[in-house]
Amino acid sequence: MKLRKTLLGFCIWGIYTVFTIFLIAYSAYSSKLLSDDQTILYTTVFTVLSVLVVAVVTFLSGKVKDTYFYKDYTNDRLSKLLFGVASLLLMAASVIYRLYIVFNSSLSLSGNTFLYEAAMVGSDSKMPKSDLLSYVYSNVLKFILGFTGNAEIVAPVYQVFIQMLMIVLVFFALRITMGRIAAFVGTAYISFMPVFVTGFFNIYALNLFYLFFAAELFVVALFAKGEADRVYNNPVFYVWFVFVGVTLGFMLFIDAGTAVAFVFLLATLFLADVDLKNVLLHLLTVVLSAGAMFAIMLVQQAGFSGFADSYNMWHDQYFKSLSMLALFTFYNDYAYLYLATMIAMGIAIIGFFRGGKKERISPWLLITVLVAIIIPFLGSTRMNSQFMVTLFYGIAIAAGFS
Repeated sequence: MKLRKTLLGFCIWGIYTVFTIFLIAYSAYSSKLLSDDQTILYTTVFTVLSVLVVAVVTFLSGKVKDTYFYKDYTNDRLSKLLFGVASLLLMAASVIYRLYIVFNSSLSLSGNTFLYEAAMVGSDSKMPKSDLLSYVYSNVLKFILGFTGNAEIVAPVYQVFIQMLMIVLVFFALRITMGRIAAFVGTAYISFMPVFVTGFFNIYALNLFYLFFAAELFVVALFAKGEADRVYNNPVFYVWFVFVGVTLGFMLFIDAGTAVAFVFLLATLFLADVDLKNVLLHLLTVVLSAGAMFAIMLVQQAGFSGFADSYNMWHDQYFKSLSMLALFTFYNDYAYLYLATMIAMGIAIIGFFRGGKKERISPWLLITVLVAIIIPFLGSTRMNSQFMVTLFYGIAIAAGFS
C-alpha cells in the first residue's frame, strides 16, 4: 500500500518528529539516567545525540541496502519461504514464552475474577448482556471450561490465546500496509516487550477489547489494500464495504478511542494511481454503514425511545471531563527499555524519506501520536492504557523498517 507524498504527509511527519524528540527528552529526564547536576543540559545533549546517531545509522543502512542489496526480492519464492518460516518461528517463540511464564508462576487469579466465576461449570452467575465485552469474554471461557473442567490454569492460558490472536492480526495488518520486514520487527517487539507478557493472571475483559481492536485494524488494512490494488471493480464488493463500516461502527460504540482506525479510510484518498471518484464512493458506503451500525447499537441498548439517553450516556463517558488534562504518562517500570524504544522510534523520521515520491507509514505515525495524546480528550477510553500506547510505539519502530 503506497501513498503519494503530500503536504499532509509531511505535516504528519513533522508532528511525529517533534513528538518523538519530546518523548526521548522527557523519558531521558524522567528515567534519572542522567546526572542530577545540570539535568536539562545533559538531557538536551543526550536527545540531540540520540536523534543524530539514529538518523546517521538509518541513512547509512539505507545506502548499504541500495548499493549491495538493490535487487527486489518481493516476489522471490525463496525470500517468501524464509520470511514465512521466520514468522512462524517468531509466533511459536511468542506462544512458548508466554506459556512458560504462565506455568512457572504461582497460580493466583486476580482482577475481575467474577468473569471466571461466572464461567465456571455449574455456576448460576450470569454476565449482563449490557456489558458486551464481559458477556462475550465470560461465555467463551464458559464454553472452554465445559471441556476442561473448572481448572483455574485455564483462565491465564485463555488470556494467552486471546493475546496471541491479537498479535497475529496486528502482524497481518502491518504486513499488508508496510511490508514483511516492518511486520516482523513490530511483531517481535510486541512478542517480547515485558509489558505484553505480564498480567496473564489478572482477569480482565480488556484483553478481549485489544483483540477486537486488532481485528478492526486488520479489516481497515484489507480495505485500504483493496483500494491500492484497484480490485474493487464489481458491485458485489459493496457487501464488503458495508462489513467494513459495520466493524468501524460497532467498535466506535464499544470505545470512542477506536475512531483512530478511521485514519486508514482517509489514507485511501492519497493512494497512488487510484480513481478518486470510486474511492470516495466506497468511503461514503463505509461511513454510512458505520453510522448506521453505531445507531443500531445505541437502539439495542435502550430501544428507540431511549436512543437520546443512550447517546448522551455514551457521549458523557468519553467527552464530559475535557478539563482533566494529562498529556503524557511516563511509565516508571522498564524505564530504560522505554527510553530505548523511543530512540528507536526515531528510525521512522528518516525512513519516511525513502521510497521516492511514495510512502506508506504516515497513517501509522499519525495513529501513534493520536493514541499517545488521547488521554486528555476521551475520558474513560481503553485506548490510553499502557498496553495500547506501547503497542503503537512498537508499530512506530516497525514503520522505520518499511
